[in-house]
Amino acid sequence: MINISAIIGVRVDSREAIQRSFVQVLAVAFAAVTLVRMAFGLIGAQEVPLRADFWVNVAIALVFCVVIYVLAARQPLLAAIITILGFALFAYLSRLVPAFVLISVAGVIAAAMLMPRRLNRLITIVIFAGLMVFVALAWQRGGWSAVLEGGALGYALTTIFVFTITRFLLWAQLELLESTRRRETLLQTTAEVAQFTNREQELVPLLKRAIQLVSERFGHYHVQVFLINPQGENAELVVSTGSVGETLLARKHKLAVGSRSVIGRTTAGGQPVVARDTDKDNVRFKNELLPETRAELAVPMYDGDKVIGALDVQSKDVEAFDDSEIQALQVLANLLASSVRNARLLEQQTRVAEENARLAQESNRNLQEIQRLNRELTGQVWRDFLRESNTTQGVTLVNDSLLHSAEWTPDMTQAALGTLVQTNTPDGVRVAFPLRLRGEVIGAVEIEMPAAPSNVMLSDIRAVLDRLTVSLENARLYDAAQAASAQETRLNQIASRYEKVTSVEELLRITMQELSQTLGAETGAIRLSATHAEAANGGSAS
Repeated sequence: MINISAIIGVRVDSREAIQRSFVQVLAVAFAAVTLVRMAFGLIGAQEVPLRADFWVNVAIALVFCVVIYVLAARQPLLAAIITILGFALFAYLSRLVPAFVLISVAGVIAAAMLMPRRLNRLITIVIFAGLMVFVALAWQRGGWSAVLEGGALGYALTTIFVFTITRFLLWAQLELLESTRRRETLLQTTAEVAQFTNREQELVPLLKRAIQLVSERFGHYHVQVFLINPQGENAELVVSTGSVGETLLARKHKLAVGSRSVIGRTTAGGQPVVARDTDKDNVRFKNELLPETRAELAVPMYDGDKVIGALDVQSKDVEAFDDSEIQALQVLANLLASSVRNARLLEQQTRVAEENARLAQESNRNLQEIQRLNRELTGQVWRDFLRESNTTQGVTLVNDSLLHSAEWTPDMTQAALGTLVQTNTPDGVRVAFPLRLRGEVIGAVEIEMPAAPSNVMLSDIRAVLDRLTVSLENARLYDAAQAASAQETRLNQIASRYEKVTSVEELLRITMQELSQTLGAETGAIRLSATHAEAANGGSAS
């Protein structure tokens, strides 16, 4: 295809540039025809002298060409209007010169194609009507011979041919430009979506921004995204543009996978589906909230080889969505599908992290409760042990001699609250340490030193005391085990004596003796009475 921009060496990147380039091409072509006409006039002037108006017409034509060429660079639409008026005037003034007539009429038609659509149609109709009138007048003067000899039919056919070729080239260039611009816009939009998908982690804001970009860049009537629910039965609306979208979201709009709709067919078949009002088998779901939709496109969103949803685009133009746009929107839909997968993985990871944090907090609370109960049990066990046993509960070192003592100094009492106590004395420093077992204080140690202990020394003392508490617990457990074993042996001995006695009186006597020896009781009594037992159990005695 011929590229108009290549003819004059101008980069055409907009519709205005097309208009500018085309008007400039017309100006150059008309100037070339004028110069050729001037050359032939000079050659013919050897036989027939040129009239003065010839040079005036040439000068006006060249000035006209320069004016519209320069004006086209700034105001192409105004230049097109001036071209139409100027060429119409030249066609009238030069109606006896075939070349000028042809180029003028062709220029008028071509320039008219740059005007708005309705004005373009009107000017085209007027020009063709004028050509038909021109042919009719020639016919009226002399029939077919006048039409053929006068060139009227040739003018008309040539003008129609030039018009058709020019129209084809111009509109092909405009369609190519529009298609190129839309592809560039789609690629740019896809790149922008890729950029903010890397930054945005929340799914709904990401999808909202993506469909808003598609709607704004391409002027589509309505854009929305459907995602298939976990059951795989319905495609549920997630985001949608405009107030209509808010209404549809409030309704929780959804379409069944495989239903008679573009969304149903796309999510079921995994292929793009386009539905237009002109289609015989129109599968588009006609929504009463979107009455101006004339064409609808749905492209599948793939996560790997699985369809997870669809990007739905609706347009007021029945001819919308060519192959290049469908391909670009498919790339965009796949990009959004990757973002959906990432957002869902992030959401899942967040839920797992929150659940792990909750379990960790619960475990920590349980551990703290276990530690508290363990401390309470440890403290209670040691209190019972010290109260019930005759074990030495303290020693004091005096002049290299160990003395048994259970007295508590003020510093030891304070240390028993769980803190390290350090007091200066005339001879040095006195330090009191708490004795901890499983977090519970079971005693205190007081040491007098000639100087304050260093951190290393304090750490060593604490390590020794920790081992002391563990050993004390082991000793207590051993004593408890020994006591339990002795008690079990005693019970077995009593049971053995019971087995050798057959009388009730002897059994009662043995029992009282054993209880007296075990408890250290000096007196005691045992009574047997069915009457008193019945009364105690809620019965009546006679």
